[in-house]
Amino acid sequence: MAHFPCRVVAAFDDERPDCEDDDADLQLGDGALLLTYWDDDGVVVLAGAEIEPGAFDWMARSRPRRGTLRRVDARTFTGVWEQGGDCGTLRVELPDDADAPSADEET
Repeated sequence: MAHFPCRVVAAFDDERPDCEDDDADLQLGDGALLLTYWDDDGVVVLAGAEIEPGAFDWMARSRPRRGTLRRVDARTFTGVWEQGGDCGTLRVELPDDADAPSADEET
């Protein structure tokens, strides 16, 4: 799997502030995704499988959270998450100076 530094913004669908991590790690390869970031409750590790080109279903390893991520462009993935009664959006951004993952690294 190829590693990419990234920024993660996890937003809630209510008035709570967004959780942001500028030092997250995205791994892609062989149709799999592994995303690691920190929020207010500690480390979050999301593991997922590609369900169609550029689209992933994932589950958190450390808590009962699940969701989706879809590639928007060469440096951005967006999606949704849910955990119990909470839900929101997830955005993953690769910095401009990072090598963008190719489609080959996703499949």
